Amino acid sequence: MTNNDKKVVQGKNWFRIFARIVSVPIGWFCFYGIVVSLWEGPSVTLEDIIFAVGYAIVLAGVIIAWWREKIGGMLLSAYAIIMVVYYVVNAFYKYSTKPNLSAWDKFRNSFTSEFFINILFYVVLLLVGILFLLSDWKAKRQKIKESNL
Repeated sequence: MTNNDKKVVQGKNWFRIFARIVSVPIGWFCFYGIVVSLWEGPSVTLEDIIFAVGYAIVLAGVIIAWWREKIGGMLLSAYAIIMVVYYVVNAFYKYSTKPNLSAWDKFRNSFTSEFFINILFYVVLLLVGILFLLSDWKAKRQKIKESNL
């Protein structure tokens, strides 16, 4: 193994290690979100169930990514992209239906702190998914290099 090959292995490990470190708190947050969404008492609403399903998808993606980085990374990335698009469309739709606001006020009011917190969470989730995908890609690249030696 040459010095360049060692750098490739080292880079792959850093992608995987960083993605796993960041995914652990995300997994615990989603587990907590599932418990809280379904533990609210006898009156569990449809919104609670939808949140619990979303958290379960993210938790499944994090768990799967620890063993199969490509599948878990694709699941996390796809879900994050879907949710970012949902929150952007929802933010514009919520204020576009108010008739007494000017166009600038509709645009400005669309971006609340809740919007930015949600977008930040899903952007971090997207980055973790991309890191898992990069880790898988680097691992396959390393196997190809080793088989050519």
